[in-house]
Amino acid sequence: MWFKATLSLCVFLGFLRQILQLSCSSEPKCRCSYDRRILRAECSSLNLTQSPKFQHNVRYIYLNNNALTEIPTDMPQEILRLDISENNIQNPKKAVLSRYKHLRWLNVDCLWQNYTIWPSRFFENLTKLDTLLMGYNCTEISQMNYSKECFYGLSSLRHIELNGLGKHNFEDAFEANNSIQIIVLQRFGRSGYCFINVIQIDTFKIFQQLKNLTLFDCHIKFIEKGAFAHMNDLVYLNISQNPSLSLSVLPNITYDLQYTKIQTLIANNLNCRDGLSQLLKIEHIEYLRNTSLKELHLADNRIGIIEHLLFKYLPKSLKYIDISENPLIGGYYLLEGGFLSKLERLHCDKTKRATIFDINCNYNSNSCDNKKGETIVNGAINKKWKTYQLPPMLKYLSIANRKINFPLIDTSEIGSNNSLTHLYIQGNLIYDVQNFSGLWRLEYLDFSNNFCFNITKQFFHGMTKLVFLNLSRNLLGKELQRQSAEHVFDLLRGLKVLDLSYNWITLIHKDMFVFTSNIEQLYLSNNELESVTFDLSAALKLRRIDLSFNKIIMLDSTSMRFLDAPRTKLSIQMSNNPLQCTCQSMRFLKWMKASLHKNFVNGENYTCIFTDENKIELRHLDQIITSLKRECISFTTTIVTVTIILLVTIILISFAIMYRYRWKLRYLYYAGKRSYKGYSRILNSDREYQFDAFISYADIERAEFIPNLLKLERENNFKFCIHIRDFIIGVNIAENITNAIHNSKRTVCFLSKAFLESEFCIYEAQMARMESIYRDGETTLFAVLVDRDLGAVLPQFLKDVMREQTYLEYDKNIPEEFWNAMTQALREM
Repeated sequence: MWFKATLSLCVFLGFLRQILQLSCSSEPKCRCSYDRRILRAECSSLNLTQSPKFQHNVRYIYLNNNALTEIPTDMPQEILRLDISENNIQNPKKAVLSRYKHLRWLNVDCLWQNYTIWPSRFFENLTKLDTLLMGYNCTEISQMNYSKECFYGLSSLRHIELNGLGKHNFEDAFEANNSIQIIVLQRFGRSGYCFINVIQIDTFKIFQQLKNLTLFDCHIKFIEKGAFAHMNDLVYLNISQNPSLSLSVLPNITYDLQYTKIQTLIANNLNCRDGLSQLLKIEHIEYLRNTSLKELHLADNRIGIIEHLLFKYLPKSLKYIDISENPLIGGYYLLEGGFLSKLERLHCDKTKRATIFDINCNYNSNSCDNKKGETIVNGAINKKWKTYQLPPMLKYLSIANRKINFPLIDTSEIGSNNSLTHLYIQGNLIYDVQNFSGLWRLEYLDFSNNFCFNITKQFFHGMTKLVFLNLSRNLLGKELQRQSAEHVFDLLRGLKVLDLSYNWITLIHKDMFVFTSNIEQLYLSNNELESVTFDLSAALKLRRIDLSFNKIIMLDSTSMRFLDAPRTKLSIQMSNNPLQCTCQSMRFLKWMKASLHKNFVNGENYTCIFTDENKIELRHLDQIITSLKRECISFTTTIVTVTIILLVTIILISFAIMYRYRWKLRYLYYAGKRSYKGYSRILNSDREYQFDAFISYADIERAEFIPNLLKLERENNFKFCIHIRDFIIGVNIAENITNAIHNSKRTVCFLSKAFLESEFCIYEAQMARMESIYRDGETTLFAVLVDRDLGAVLPQFLKDVMREQTYLEYDKNIPEEFWNAMTQALREM
């Protein structure tokens, strides 16, 4: 066992020393690190003309973006990853590269800068190579093509990135039984090249195991039907950034995809951006209903309207749709979200600016100016809906920056069968919001930058789960001044983040933020606030408040009190406010200095203005306060200070006296209350008190004492007051205790550790002690010591009782003797 522990320690120390003294090459500028316990040498962008010497255990080597003229010959032969891209290697040697037979990943971008054809079988000895990157060329290669048997021998190759050459003779370059699963043909960088005019039926026929195909920015003008039909395992297809295709190519593509395992289709920017809006037709996508597609991207395609019932033809498996950057307008499709039963994310936002109109851009019958498209658009505009149907599983919806221009005045709603949690509606023109409902599950709402001047409490009806609300960059200043706006956020009790910046707010009502104690971040920057008039004392979870770029000259005592509620840490941003350094603001400045639990963000850069208009940075806060003290001291200030100190002293003394006699005061309170209500002792024919004894015990020890006490009661004709049986229901517990002690001849306290940990047990003992005083010194408190080691934790008043009076000790080993003694003691009382 000792040997194993020593061995483990030695291994750990060796590993630690290896990390602290990590070295991987003869070049000190190379960065050495471990990637999943594999030593990595990062020597890129060092302007190296020769390769450094690498340690034998280095497995990942990055020499890209240097000035090497040949492939290094003396690297460790067991390397797994090599990047020699973007060097000056004019004539790479096949024999040198063949030395590294264990390579799994290789980047050779810009390796053949002066070649018009890549050499055959250059990689044939790299039988373990999995990924080959050679898509970026640093010179013009418009006349280049793939050589015959160019990629022969790469039996393990799964992922390859290439330039898309016009002479795309893949059947000559690759073996028929290749293992390629991922092909990326795209224009890489400014010097990249991808120019494939037509994708024919047999273009990719050589790749029978293809799962992932990217044809990005390849100047494709047409794709034949059947070009992808043979790709049975295809799950990802990206044909974006080919604006010469237009939407008319979609029927050919989607027809083929029904014979594949397609999961993701990305067809962004298939139209040039400057032209007539397009109609997305059912015929474009109808074959997709025979697939298991999960993601569909049709962004930036100038789609203006979606044909009626098109959603019905999309596959039920669809979870993500991106139709952003399209000039969409209203249509019947807004009522047809129910067809997309599993859709979770929908992007319809628009961020790009409109460009110059070009009538010749993809002009064809697919444009929205044809008769059919016009009918649909007119129907959409003339129809007024009050209920919008969202896909039932939709959680994320973005319709930002679409310039939607209408008020929500009439009662409008989202269909109740929705799961929406995130709604991005910023950057529109929804200027009046009064009645809206249906967003029962919404957690995140961005309503910023809408020129909204009116928002009511009814808008948030049902949004009980909302945690993030962004209302910035609107015109809500005047609305929030109204008395009715005081409760506008009352329904949002779970809200954590609220942004009201850039709203021209001059006043916020005192109780506007008392609706929740969960608020954590509050942003009020770039408004016209002059003070913090709103109550934040209930917002104990507040971590950040931004008051920057307002008109605050100082915070008054009320404002400081609102911010002084006990919190773990509060960050306050007050930069770019015209803070003043005057006698009136000195209290505020002192508060800033003393606020150790608050962090004034960049507080050292705040400036304040003296009465003579001079400015000074608050990094010199101590000097400012000292200077103001000398300037502002006066007799009145001294009198006020002395008076305050005197009042504080009296208050502290009063509290000290009240604390010293707190038990007596509490007893007198309940005794007086009992007397006021007309309580009197209940007398039996032969005894003065209602009970022989009040039993005080820890509730956790009930099972140990109560059964025996009940037995004593039955056998000896005793009458005990036991709280679980005899307390009056509906009466305050403290009052029940006081009445029980007052109506009992004695109080028996079973002293144990659990007894001392109970607030009510201690209260019962204190009240019994007060009862003794009330009865002119008569002994009423009878102690039973259950645990013998209580000396250190026993309260002083109980120590006095046990020192002045006899008591019983409870022995758990011989309980019979205790209960006999207990019976005798009760009889003699």
